[in-house]
Amino acid sequence: MNLSFLRKSRHCQDEDDVLLGLHSNSIQTIGGEDPEEATPRTGTVQWDLSYGSTATPAQLETANEEGIMRTRRVHHQSYTPREHVKVLFKLRRSRWPQVLPFIFANLAWLLFIFFARKFGVVDLTVRTGGGWYSNLAMLVSFLIVSRCVTAYKIYMRFREHLATFYRACRELVRYTMVYTQETQTEDAARWRQEVCYRTILLLRVTVDALIWSSMERTMWGKSYFEAKPEPDVSEHISQIKCLLHGQSSNIAENLRAPLTSAHMLSEVIMRHRHCLGDKMPAQEYNKLLGFVDQLVMAFHGCRVLILTPYPFSLVQLGRIFLFVFVGAMPMIILKEARFWGAVFVVTISTFGFVGLEYVSMALMDPFGDDTDEFDVSGMNLLVYEDIYLATYRTDGPEAAVSLRNRVLARCHQGRELDCYKDDLKEHMWERPELWRRASA
Repeated sequence: MNLSFLRKSRHCQDEDDVLLGLHSNSIQTIGGEDPEEATPRTGTVQWDLSYGSTATPAQLETANEEGIMRTRRVHHQSYTPREHVKVLFKLRRSRWPQVLPFIFANLAWLLFIFFARKFGVVDLTVRTGGGWYSNLAMLVSFLIVSRCVTAYKIYMRFREHLATFYRACRELVRYTMVYTQETQTEDAARWRQEVCYRTILLLRVTVDALIWSSMERTMWGKSYFEAKPEPDVSEHISQIKCLLHGQSSNIAENLRAPLTSAHMLSEVIMRHRHCLGDKMPAQEYNKLLGFVDQLVMAFHGCRVLILTPYPFSLVQLGRIFLFVFVGAMPMIILKEARFWGAVFVVTISTFGFVGLEYVSMALMDPFGDDTDEFDVSGMNLLVYEDIYLATYRTDGPEAAVSLRNRVLARCHQGRELDCYKDDLKEHMWERPELWRRASA
């Protein structure tokens, strides 16, 4: 299967490898529509649920035994703090590979200074009269440590927003099922599945937007819409362009996608009166809408952190002091210490200062393709499965499998931001039933 359309980040590769590659056999095993033959998207007003798929508990159990529905690759950093040797010398997912080039470069500089002085070519060693180097060391230490502390706080704020987002997704589906479980009609089951499906799409597009903002920073300022009119595009695209204040950038529209998806999810929730046969009590659907508000607030928290980077002047100042301090270290150490002592001090100091700088860089960008990023692919899959299980308990195995096949078909169409853009070019904005009512 050709997956070349997926983004470069391993987050999307892991999630879609699991959903498409490892799980592709389960579609034919337990029934439902094959993503290879999935019908194109036709907008939000048409619900193609494939609700006639058949699946029995025995078939689901067979799929589980074959490892089709449980296999996943979860990436996380696991270690035991008490195992000192493994903590010190573990290379996989550590900062050693990134810092070693700087250590070797600084040791080469130390060797050059040592042999140049030994053979009488030039003496590049410097005395630390007046304590200027000690003051520089204190300044560099303060800048690096303060940046690491700030980066860790940002890192944990991102994690708190993600935790709120995942919890709200689970709670929205749980309360939807509990409030409406007594209404066992086909329309009610379709409505519950649509709420679950739109919740998953909101989760996918939000995570995709966060990862895109990290992996594609060079694409932030480029135009989102094509300059030339495209064929087979909804007429609403040109009207939307007229509403924009100037040219719309990729970062603006991609960060707008989760908000639009949240709006669509709210619309689906408010259609309950047409699907349940009776209007839900106000406190019940208000609680469902409250979970959507929590999703939007969590995304806004991440958005603020993304669009408010660490001040460039502080980064530049700290980086200049860092490289001046590390580069001058061999010149200072060789003046007062022997060769092997200088090698040891330069190696440890370079690793410590440069390594902390790389740690702060990684913590500032927890959605990048790095060793300390969040395992959003694994967390997404867990939320999907929780939603499937809630559907299974309320509407039975057929509804759960039907929902799962819809998600597989959507994943097969590509990354969620691209799917959202395709929906935007089709009929996502058409609401004729509301427009006719407003113009009447």
